[in-house]
Amino acid sequence: MENQLKLKVCGSTKLNQIQALIELKIDFLGFI
Repeated sequence: MENQLKLKVCGSTKLNQIQALIELKIDFLGFI
């Protein structure tokens, strides 16, 4: 059970990082 929780947290942080990167890219493209 604890392992699953760790996996979920790890997965969500990775997802957040990807979302942040995508937003950054969109901002960058909008800047150009």
